[in-house]
Amino acid sequence: MLSCNIFKKLCNFDINLRFDVFNEILVFFGPSGCGKTTTLKIIAGLKRMDKGYIYFKDKVFDDTNKKVFIGPQERKFSMMFQDYALFPHMSVFSNIIYGAKKPKDREIIKQAEELMEKFKIKHLKNSFPLKISGGERQRVALARALMTEPNLILLDEPLSALDYETRVKLGNELRSFQKDFKIPFLLVTHDHEEAERIGDRILYISSGKIIKEASVEH
Repeated sequence: MLSCNIFKKLCNFDINLRFDVFNEILVFFGPSGCGKTTTLKIIAGLKRMDKGYIYFKDKVFDDTNKKVFIGPQERKFSMMFQDYALFPHMSVFSNIIYGAKKPKDREIIKQAEELMEKFKIKHLKNSFPLKISGGERQRVALARALMTEPNLILLDEPLSALDYETRVKLGNELRSFQKDFKIPFLLVTHDHEEAERIGDRILYISSGKIIKEASVEH
């Protein structure tokens, strides 16, 4: 379980959030500029908060009172950005194994092959990101995120650039992948229909604060 109590002063408002993430897809829903992405970056260790704590399974990753801060690499949280951040000059396979400790290790190669099979992108192994579709790039990015065997996956508007039909299909796949890999997902979106379609729980965010929480029946 991820347990967070985050306070961060911004220009127009303060982020002040307290929440837990279990083995589920938790969705941050709210308009652009309400602090959702900043919160993800704080959880990932890419930004510092002013006050609060972040614990994962009783391990302290960030605690301002105890003056403890664990960097992004040690947290083993994978973050998927809106543009997927794939390297255009590298093949699908090279993108997936990027970041693996021993990319030429036989077990790493086998793991990458299995993920490509799982995500139905094995036929794209030698293709380059700019030559494949948005939905295929999303699958490549998720496979890369899972290569590091992360404790948690953070998804920042992962479907926003796709057409409606593809968003629905990949949203369903995200739910399936989360159940298969049993890793907590924390997803940010400003699309309410998408939040209800993908999430197990939704936190409604406004100006850095939770104004409502809802569970979703699937």
